[in-house]
Amino acid sequence: MGYTHYFHYNAKSKTWQKAWPHLIKDTKTIIAAAGVELSGPESPDGTVATAPLVSKTKGIYINGVDEDAHEPLVIGCKEYLSLGFVKTAQKPYDVVVACVLLRAAMLAPRAFVIGSDGDWDGVGDWGDARRLYRSLWPGDELECPWGEGDVVGVLVEDPSGGSTGCCPS
Repeated sequence: MGYTHYFHYNAKSKTWQKAWPHLIKDTKTIIAAAGVELSGPESPDGTVATAPLVSKTKGIYINGVDEDAHEPLVIGCKEYLSLGFVKTAQKPYDVVVACVLLRAAMLAPRAFVIGSDGDWDGVGDWGDARRLYRSLWPGDELECPWGEGDVVGVLVEDPSGGSTGCCPS
């Protein structure tokens, strides 16, 4: 199974559409502050990883580099995603992934729901992401964004939203 973060969002939610441009800007801030080497999608020939992708029109694609890569965080901007997940194996880029997910949940709490195999209160796991988040947004009150259950059965705002389009035009 592996160390996994889970997320569920409704791309058609007005709350999510309003939060999306802020998440793009804030993801760039997180990446700059984290000091972790990151990569993005492979080049078209499939041989070279590119820089992380953070775009209002193309979405978010973040992974580690070389042996510090595992599975990418992908938050698309063309499709509705009922449930996503990313296995980071607690590699160094996990702090960026967790902080981006946390920021998304804070910007759109009813439209973006997260869960994790990690321990919220522990020194490791979410501790590094919480410290990074607090250094960037010290005025936000952080609490564990997931409950006892998982995100599979959690409804997000406007749960009957369509199947396409999360990026505001």
